[in-house]
Amino acid sequence: MPTTKIITNALNALTTSNVGIVHFIEKKYHISLQYFLKAKALLAKGITGVEDKDLQLFSINYSTHSESITYNMALCLLAARSK
Repeated sequence: MPTTKIITNALNALTTSNVGIVHFIEKKYHISLQYFLKAKALLAKGITGVEDKDLQLFSINYSTHSESITYNMALCLLAARSK
């Protein structure tokens, strides 16, 4: 996988997660959950196939955001359930 594709997937995942947060603030929980799911998929796609040492550090750093996206997904599910 080319270097730019890995970086693009990681940055797109973070941007998509931010869009999910905006929808969560607007109380559009189901739409927000879809954005978080897409962000997790993009983040997982960006991590696979890394061979370069610098890219491994980059992908490990951004893979830690997976837990925060999962936390945001749990908040969406709780908010949608209480609604």
